Amino acid sequence: MQNELGDQIQVLFIESQRSSDEAIAEKQLQLKWLGGRAMWTSEAPFNTGSRGLPSFALLDPDGKVVLKGSSNAMHKQIVESIDEMLKASNKAPDDMPKPVAKAMVDIRKGEYVKANAVLAKLAAKPTGPDPASMKTAAEGAQAQLMTRVEGEIKRVQWMMENGYPLAAEDHFKGLSKRSKGLVGIQEGMKELGAKLTSADFKPELDAAKALNKLEQKFFADYKGSYKKKFEKLVEKFRDTKVATRAAYWSEFARSE
Repeated sequence: MQNELGDQIQVLFIESQRSSDEAIAEKQLQLKWLGGRAMWTSEAPFNTGSRGLPSFALLDPDGKVVLKGSSNAMHKQIVESIDEMLKASNKAPDDMPKPVAKAMVDIRKGEYVKANAVLAKLAAKPTGPDPASMKTAAEGAQAQLMTRVEGEIKRVQWMMENGYPLAAEDHFKGLSKRSKGLVGIQEGMKELGAKLTSADFKPELDAAKALNKLEQKFFADYKGSYKKKFEKLVEKFRDTKVATRAAYWSEFARSE
């Protein structure tokens, strides 16, 4: 489903049987479940209350659990619920004034500048039969908008700090376009942009380009001879965070 729907959903796999990192990675490599958008962790973000495995929790865009249980037994329900959420994401909320609700749809799509222009106008000069409610709704939507933008900024920062510079660069470029001119975040965005384009960060980007190519080959055929290639990459970019990732995979790669 992750491969089919792409960035419309995010799958997070959680290993919950206390397996070692090595055992988890080995299994992932065997099943060829690496190299895509799906994410892996052994740190459960919350407890679903389910005792059987495999179990799941389906969250909506606001983080609310809308469905949970056995992923095997409820697969059809999972698919149907996701389809419903994807359709609903293009519809305006019913519990808001229409102009604010339409802006919320733009926020969900990441069109922050467009949404903020509408909301700022409604907050400054509320219209309709109940201007006070319109103003409150518009200001609440603006707060949600800023929370989402700040979350995306933190995401870019995490990527930079944990050895994913290319993903950070790509996400930053998109966010820059979608948040251009928003008051309150421009200074932070400017600082991020400066770090991404600095001479100090260039080795991370160069290392990531080399590792990405090697990872894709390794994930597709982990039984191939890649150990020396990983080791050479680690040596060449030894002072980068990306090299830490390369060193990790070298432990699983086979020698010639």
